Amino acid sequence: SNNHFSSYLPTELKSLSMLQYFLFHNNNFVGEFPLLPEGLLQLDGSNNNLSGTLPTTSTSLEILNVANNMFRGSLPTEVGRLQSLKTLNLANNYLWKQIPTEIGIILPGLQQLNLSQNLFHGSLSWQVPISQKSFSSDPDIFKSESDSQLKVLDLSSNFLTGDLKAILPTLDRLVWLNVSNNLFSGAFPFLPNLNKLESLDLSRNRWIMKNVLPHPMFANRSLTLLHTTIPRNLGSLSRLTTLNLQNIQFTGSIPAEIGLLTRLKELRLDRNALEGRIPSSFGQLSVLEKLNMSFNIISGPVPSEIGKMTKLEQFDLAHNKIIGPLPQEIGSLTKLRRLALGHVKGIGSIPRTISRLSSLEQLLLQDSGLSGSIPTELWSLRSLEKLELAHNRLSGSIARSFRELPMNMKLTALDLNDNLLTGLIPSNFFIHMKSLEFLDLLNNTFNGSIPKETWMLNSLRVASLGHNSFSGSIPPAIVELSSLLFLDLSMNFLTGSIPTEIGTMRELSELRLEINLLTGTIPTELAMIPKLEVVQLSRNSISGSFPACSSSLFPPQVDCEKVLCSCCQSC
Repeated sequence: SNNHFSSYLPTELKSLSMLQYFLFHNNNFVGEFPLLPEGLLQLDGSNNNLSGTLPTTSTSLEILNVANNMFRGSLPTEVGRLQSLKTLNLANNYLWKQIPTEIGIILPGLQQLNLSQNLFHGSLSWQVPISQKSFSSDPDIFKSESDSQLKVLDLSSNFLTGDLKAILPTLDRLVWLNVSNNLFSGAFPFLPNLNKLESLDLSRNRWIMKNVLPHPMFANRSLTLLHTTIPRNLGSLSRLTTLNLQNIQFTGSIPAEIGLLTRLKELRLDRNALEGRIPSSFGQLSVLEKLNMSFNIISGPVPSEIGKMTKLEQFDLAHNKIIGPLPQEIGSLTKLRRLALGHVKGIGSIPRTISRLSSLEQLLLQDSGLSGSIPTELWSLRSLEKLELAHNRLSGSIARSFRELPMNMKLTALDLNDNLLTGLIPSNFFIHMKSLEFLDLLNNTFNGSIPKETWMLNSLRVASLGHNSFSGSIPPAIVELSSLLFLDLSMNFLTGSIPTEIGTMRELSELRLEINLLTGTIPTELAMIPKLEVVQLSRNSISGSFPACSSSLFPPQVDCEKVLCSCCQSC
């Protein structure tokens, strides 16, 4: 295993009569399986380029893993010979047609079945051996004690249709269930009898409920979707550690019973139409690590009980109607690495307790109704890698909110675009941002010179400083930005000439210097930038001739009455 073998499997394998374990995963073996010895117990040929028919000749096999190969066609009935099979993993191949109806009968000892990322289609109607059956007064609620040993079932990312109410009650030993990314429809599965479940993913299907009406949020879709609410009885699945109900078109409020799932480590409710407030019972989810409720219509403030979720590492509420200030208790989430509250109705200001979030790597608050100044405490977050505060009403001077950045600042992206920030940028503001790749200060009213440290950020790939009131010249030191792809200094008060050193910026694809006070001639060195596609130089006092136009260059914008340019179409 874990080598770079790239040949066919040897035909002599059949003669190795004592062979019990054959593990050759993570190689580049090709072709079909040869005959295998009868006594083989485990075969792991995953992550190769094998094709042909599945290996079903060794009837003593207990584990068969050929995931991530090139097998095609239907699941052969010969799989039924493998009566000792406990684990079958055929994920990420090109298997298609229906999954055999008899699979539960012919493989009674099967404990783990992974058929994900194939092309299986049709409905699912397995026959599973049942020792006792009983029906409640509600015919949709089926209670049973089955002989199925199945604990792990992954059918995700296929084209399976129909509903699951006929088979799920018979799989009462399931611990892990993933049927996401299919075309399942019908009634939302009734699950309380699956009380051993620890991981449940029903996302991205077409579940509906009885006697429901189309929901207006989905009315503009070509397929009429019927809406449903999250079943309150999910709260009885007390062993769940993972629950994924993403993109199921749920409506209504989030049931408080979710708070009973006190073992949850990951909860995804994103991309639905959930409304109302976040239940205060979420404070009981004390071991939750990942919470995603983005892209809903959840309203009201973030409850203070969120501070009890002290294991939380990722918290995403973006694209909702959250309104009201973030609670001070958010400072208790000291393990938080990602906080996303962008595109909400309005959270007012950033609480100063955010300075306690020493593990925070991503703070995403763009278009969240922020106002006032940027709190000083924000710059002390030494683990911060991505800070997005764009499209708010933040005001005041950075110099007032800024003291000194940590020596080992990890920031790679800083977005302050479209705010009301003013004044000078402190000369030492960028001095410890050695890892910065994305800088966007567009659409503010910064003034004074651009700090010289800006031109020393040699990891910078995007620099957008346009639509401000910066003054001074563009220094030759700009050549230090050797990785720069995009440079926007438009709509400022920059003076002097375009430095000839700009011709050494080999990665630059877009240069925007329009609407400044630049003078002199266009440097011929522009023609030496091999990837340059967009040049905007108009509304300056630049003259001369535009250098030779390449076939990849989008027609430049210059002042045609001052500049000779054979390929310029816009002046």
